[in-house]
Amino acid sequence: MRTVNVILVSQGIVHSIKSYGIFEEQLSSEIVKQAEEHFKLECLQLDETITEKEMEIYLENGYYDSECNYMSVNLVWSEI
Repeated sequence: MRTVNVILVSQGIVHSIKSYGIFEEQLSSEIVKQAEEHFKLECLQLDETITEKEMEIYLENGYYDSECNYMSVNLVWSEI
């Protein structure tokens, strides 16, 4: 099984992990979309001024770093 993980890191320490499991019988695009929406929500909670263009870049890279409060959001694929 593959998972898409949204990981919130605070000052180098993992604060939270939200995992979305992808099973063969499920539509993986639907699960990936849910994970991406969660990633966007976490980013916007750290910085409400993120533009759509910036968000596209963060989503493509799977990483957002908020320097003002030493937090980051990561979108990571893994296999179980």
